[in-house]
Amino acid sequence: MAFNDELIRILSRRGLTLGSNGVWERMPHYRGGNPVTDEQLRFVNETNQRRQSDTDARLRRQWIENLNHVVEELDQHGLEAPWPFQSLFWIRLHGVFMDLRSWYSTVFQTIGIDPGTYVSNHGSAVEFAVMTFRAIECLRDQFTEDELIYADYRRHTESHPTQTSYNVRWSQRGAAVVDRHGVPSIGREFTVAELDAAVQRVLAAHPSEAAIAVALARRVRGPLQRLTDQIRRGSPQ
Repeated sequence: MAFNDELIRILSRRGLTLGSNGVWERMPHYRGGNPVTDEQLRFVNETNQRRQSDTDARLRRQWIENLNHVVEELDQHGLEAPWPFQSLFWIRLHGVFMDLRSWYSTVFQTIGIDPGTYVSNHGSAVEFAVMTFRAIECLRDQFTEDELIYADYRRHTESHPTQTSYNVRWSQRGAAVVDRHGVPSIGREFTVAELDAAVQRVLAAHPSEAAIAVALARRVRGPLQRLTDQIRRGSPQ
């Protein structure tokens, strides 16, 4: 989606203007508050270039479409679904909660808006981004904190032959024990003991790990369809 008048208006309040060559540049003699930093200007221009190619938009849509397909399989076939669907569920879910959510958050922080309260022009690129982010948040809200920790844990175990993030580790930077791990979907760190306790509570509430994937996939079916429909509205085919 191309940058539009609404985004130009937002960034103009922080001293940027869109040049005739399609590159964002600083306004001459800007004296307003909270000007864009050099790194933020670089970010805006580089993401603008990627957006114009449609590559990232296509990849984001593909990722969400894949998660939707996985959830459909788990919803329809339950424990009879082939095991790769159970494994891929955690990987694709993490991509939405970590990579896509973080990307949109960075964009909003850079242009200076709160996606929870901002009122966008209908049909604008900013509205599309805000509505997509809100759909991601709605999906994340379907999980308890324990379940978000468990989902992060399963992403690690499904993506690596072994994993150490949920273990006490020896720091490679010095003589120190590392006993904390940050969970991106929650936004803070937990001790290994806290993580273990959360994982065990989720395991105790279900007959098997496969059953956890099925139960959570069925729970998020509606919110995920909302996100899928939203990403289809604005992404290239």
